[in-house]
Parts: sequence; structure tokens; C-alpha cells
Amino acid sequence: MMIQLMNPEASFIDPQSLVDDISDTAVSIHDDDADRADDDADRAAFVDAAAEKADKLPSKRSSGGFADEDDLFDLDEGFIEPPSKKAKMSTSKPDLAASEASTPATAPAAQISTASSLSKGKEIPRLPQLRLDLRAVISSLEAFASRYTSLEADKSRLQKEIESSSSKLEGAIKIAAEARQNADSLKEELEKLKGKLKDEETSRLAAEARMNEKDDLLRQSVLALLDKPHLAFSSTFPLLIQFIASKLFLFVPCRSCRYPC
Repeated sequence: MMIQLMNPEASFIDPQSLVDDISDTAVSIHDDDADRADDDADRAAFVDAAAEKADKLPSKRSSGGFADEDDLFDLDEGFIEPPSKKAKMSTSKPDLAASEASTPATAPAAQISTASSLSKGKEIPRLPQLRLDLRAVISSLEAFASRYTSLEADKSRLQKEIESSSSKLEGAIKIAAEARQNADSLKEELEKLKGKLKDEETSRLAAEARMNEKDDLLRQSVLALLDKPHLAFSSTFPLLIQFIASKLFLFVPCRSCRYPC
């Protein structure tokens, strides 16, 4: 579970369930420690009682084959000679019944002394300190869970903002593409209008050139008639009518209303 918390790519874990599990584990550990402390207290009390009972028993001299220092010297009799080798051999062989009878009395004393020494060197752990440590661990885990939850909320909020920004950007790109298409279409229409105006200007210039040619021809014909008055009226009348009609046409505009036809 802690590996999943330390791994940033792990799946999301409910912080409340994590805190509940940790609290249950801490309570069970606390109960086990309390039971163990009670057992240690009972054992220490038993060992102390046994040690006190052993201290009250009378001390015995060693029953081995060798004599003690007090046995070798006596104030009334002086120096006592140690026993011979045969006496040592005879006295060193213990009786089986005596050894079996003495063994149950000496073994509990040795066990009691060993247990008392072990119990004196062992310290019972302090439960308040353990409780404080568990509370500190639980509070730190709760802070980590709340921090993790806030980070997940910030992550989801940032993802939503990124999605909205990307959608707005896509909309702006579409609008720019449509505006570009409209600009291209307007440019094409402008080119068409420019071509049309150019064609109309060319046609107007051609019409003016034709009118100038006609004027020159009429002027030349009039001058020729004035230079030759002897010509008959029948020959000059059609030319005169044509000249007058051409002059009248100069004042009649064409359908475009820009220049005379």
C-alpha cells in the first residue's frame, strides 16, 4: 500500500480508507503491546517472588570431595591434614539418590537467579511514548492524504482548463480559416472587377477613336464641298444630311451613359 502511495503513476487510493486501515493497525499493535507488557509484569512479579523465597532458604556447604578452607583450619585443633587420595576418590563419588534428591532443590534456585538477572536487565517499553509515536504517524499520513487529494483536485481542474482552452483555440483556427477563404473570394471578385473595368476602358477608347475618325472624314468632306461650289446640289445634299445627323448623334448618349455612341 505504501509502495502505491510513493509511486506517482499508481492508481488513486481513497485516503479515508487508508487512514481507517492505519488506525485499526495501530489499535491492534497497541493491544498486543499492552498484553505483552502485562505478561512481562506478571513474569517479573513471579521471578521476584521466587528470588525472595530462594534468599530465605539456608545456605549449604558444598558436598564435593575437596575440603573448604574453613575445614582445613580449626582454632582449637590447629591445622588439619587434607584427606588422602583414596579418601578423595571415595568421597568424590556421589550417591545417586542424594544427587537426585539435591537436583530439584538446586535447579529452581539457578533458574530463579538467571530469570531475576534477565528481568532486572530488561526494560518494559513505555506505552505513552508508543501512543505518541502512533499518533504522529497517523497525523502525518492524514496530512499526506489531504495533500494528495488536493493535488488530484488541482490536476482535474487544470485538465478541464486545458480542454476548454484547446476547444477555444480550435474555434479560433476555424474562424481564421473562414476569414481567409472570404478574403480569397473577395480578392477574386476584385480581380474580376478590375478586368471588367479594363475591358470597358479599352472599348471606350476604341469608340472614341472611331468617333474621331468619323469627325475627320466629315470635316474633310465639308472642306471639299466648300472648295468646289460648282457641284450640283443633288450630289452634296446626302453628305450634308449625313454631317448633320452625325453632329446630332454626338448629343445622344448610349445606354451606358458614359460616352456617345
